Amino acid sequence: MRRLALIVPILLLAACGAQTAQPDTARPTSGKPAASAKGKPSPSSGATTTAQFGPDHGFKYDGGLKVSVLKAARTARSQYAAGGKPGQVVAKFSLRVTNGGTAPFDTSLVQVNLAAGTDGQQAEQVFDESLGVGFTGTVLPGRSKTAAYGFAVDKADLSALALEVTPGFEYSAVTFEGAAS
Repeated sequence: MRRLALIVPILLLAACGAQTAQPDTARPTSGKPAASAKGKPSPSSGATTTAQFGPDHGFKYDGGLKVSVLKAARTARSQYAAGGKPGQVVAKFSLRVTNGGTAPFDTSLVQVNLAAGTDGQQAEQVFDESLGVGFTGTVLPGRSKTAAYGFAVDKADLSALALEVTPGFEYSAVTFEGAAS
């Protein structure tokens, strides 16, 4: 019972400080901060948390952090790959995090999950030397980092992928949708 009394306030505090995202396309920006209160998308932005795969799509959080999925593609699995079931293929995603803020961004809390197919089947992450280890370290202000993530999916599900990205505990999740080429 004492544990529950400690956990509930922590969860409530974490939820209150979460930053939400707004769609960001490849349009030039004025460099001015968003017109909304910190952590909330502006009402006129048509706030959504779903975008397509590709370098021209992404989400920008108040504070300047931008997340995008540059590419989704089917890739070969090496003989040493871990994760997935026999017969599944690997969907590889190239993610970019751009720090438009004034403080370094720690990438250690970035979470990436995939739902595949029309039924949204949770996909298992694949660990392989060709995929690397995902994001590590920090992104300095004005800089970007790109990392690869792989997930095991059935071949039939490559046309309906939904990749959820959460930059950290203080950020809301965003979803990128599309097909792997």
